[in-house]
Amino acid sequence: MRDQLAELKAGGLGGCQLVCRALQRHMKSSRVQAWGLSAVMALALSQQNAVRLGRAGACARAVEALRRHAQCASVQAWACAAIAYLITECKDNHNALRAAGACALVAAALTTHTRDNVVQSNALFAASRLAADPDDSAQLGNDGVCEHALRAMTAAAPPASAALLPYPVPFSALMAVANLAELAANGARISGAGGCAALLAAVRACPRDAAVQRWAWLGISRLAKDPETAMRLGDAGAWLLAVTAYRTARDNAAAATAAPAAAAAAAVAAAAAAPDNIPVQDASALPVLRGAIYCLAQHPANRAMLPAGGVELLTEALLAHADAERNAQQQTLEDAQRQLAQERERSAAAQLALETERQQRATDAANAAAAQQEEAAREEARRAAAAAQAAALAAAQAAALAAARQKVVQEREEAAAQLLQSNNARAAAQRTLAKLQAKLKRVREVLGSDDAGSAAPQQRSAHVAAAAATGDENGHKQKKQRAG
Repeated sequence: MRDQLAELKAGGLGGCQLVCRALQRHMKSSRVQAWGLSAVMALALSQQNAVRLGRAGACARAVEALRRHAQCASVQAWACAAIAYLITECKDNHNALRAAGACALVAAALTTHTRDNVVQSNALFAASRLAADPDDSAQLGNDGVCEHALRAMTAAAPPASAALLPYPVPFSALMAVANLAELAANGARISGAGGCAALLAAVRACPRDAAVQRWAWLGISRLAKDPETAMRLGDAGAWLLAVTAYRTARDNAAAATAAPAAAAAAAVAAAAAAPDNIPVQDASALPVLRGAIYCLAQHPANRAMLPAGGVELLTEALLAHADAERNAQQQTLEDAQRQLAQERERSAAAQLALETERQQRATDAANAAAAQQEEAAREEARRAAAAAQAAALAAAQAAALAAARQKVVQEREEAAAQLLQSNNARAAAQRTLAKLQAKLKRVREVLGSDDAGSAAPQQRSAHVAAAAATGDENGHKQKKQRAG
């Protein structure tokens, strides 16, 4: 009890999510996968944790481990065990395992690791759980699991049960055979491969093992739904064996109801005194035995073999089976109604969530529109400010350009005036030079005009002075002209 509470607490504290996260992050590590899947199996013993694990992706992780580590026996064994317990009372997990391809991989584990008893036991146990679904049962049958389970059931010691995994291989095989036989096609396979004799042998071999008795009679009742198989079972002794076992279980149940302590002591004494080949049944076997008797009684040859006083017992068994069937149908109907109510509640919750989400989206859209409008207004203000700044910049640039142009014009005018002055000065200088050159020429003419060279020095000096005076007079006239 403490272990179960600890496992439930670990799952409630997020252990399921952590384990699945580790399996996903370390998919290539066979050691992590084996330990992680063993944790999944332990956590899934609680139905609440099985649901949590399924939502966290444990189904896909277990199937992926089977696919990636096909040659690793420890991973195969723990993955099959995890699959078996994830299915328990959880339809969503079963659907997820089917969608991921669990059946084919479980069948492959059986054929790949034929000498590993742990893999065989856990894979057959997983097959027995998967076979609860007709589609999965059909696929397992097509993959040869029916014949494999029968061989495993009869190849070793009798299928004694056990409290914990791994179960003995024959017992896991017995559970697989019993559940696979529910499908008519698989029942035909099992019957044709010697399943009737194997199940009766299990009943006779383990008379004091209540679990073996229940599973074996369950398999017999399912095989007996076929008329020919029911006749073969009757010929093999199943009919009389079922009637005897039912009488014993009924008497034990009645005694237990009247006086529990005395009934327990009587059951122990009966078990000790009974021959080894006569099954001693407890009250838990009654529903299965009623089903077996009901199916076997459908064939006239079996009814003809009733012992003396067996009609009343048969009638009682059939009526009890009919009541049980009616109760089962009522329970199924109630479960369906409860599931429908849950579906309606989930649908209403989904609609409420959808409406809430719609309103939230509308609010978000309105907020987004308002924010967009505010952003547009801010953008418009930024654009106006930018336009004003651009206009101011353009005005400043225009003013600067006008000032620059005015300065250039002024500089050009000043340069033109300076150029004119320079040209005037150059012209004046050229005129002065021309006058000087003319004066020099006259001086030279005066000096060289005397052909005879006999003129007196005083005469030459007079000529030079006259020439100089003439030059000076001309220079004064030019200065006056410039000044004017």
